[in-house]
Amino acid sequence: MNSALGDAAWLMGLERNSDLVMMESYAPLWSNVNGSQWTPDLIGFNNTSSYGSPSYYMQVMMSNNHGTTVVSDNVAGAAGLQTLVTRTGNTYYLTVVNTLGTTNTATIDIAGVTSIDSTGTLISLVGSSSSATNSITNPTNIVPVTTAITGLSSNFTQAFPGYSVTILKFTTNQAPEIINAPVASTSPITGTTA
Repeated sequence: MNSALGDAAWLMGLERNSDLVMMESYAPLWSNVNGSQWTPDLIGFNNTSSYGSPSYYMQVMMSNNHGTTVVSDNVAGAAGLQTLVTRTGNTYYLTVVNTLGTTNTATIDIAGVTSIDSTGTLISLVGSSSSATNSITNPTNIVPVTTAITGLSSNFTQAFPGYSVTILKFTTNQAPEIINAPVASTSPITGTTA
């Protein structure tokens, strides 16, 4: 689970800089559990079975639930939380990584939006500890759980479980405030080696 939390934070950084980052890849993808050389691996297998790691499920969650535009947000009481809000059209995605071992309750304020549908979808990937994982014998120990959520507004409070990656999907009919990404320099980077 610890690797999934780190990988999620990394992917959030890539999304924030998607004007500069064209693609990313994960290695190693496959690992035979009878001769594994390192951890983590995305998918473990033996001669008869396979399983996805927590990082695998986090990649699936984030690849299926993100917007095309980064939106400004303000999360109060967010010690230990990393957040990212994106949107496509009227659909918003709040991605939150809680690296702490305890539930973290935070107030979410979506800047520039005054009207949000009160219902949404919450997708959570939660580990019982930072070292919890999936295996051949327990392939679904850590998998995403999707639930309906109510009580959403432009300013709301949400609890995020310890050791979790959470994506909150909701809609609105109002145009948001958009963060303008810096323009990349076309000049080559030069330097010296010491």
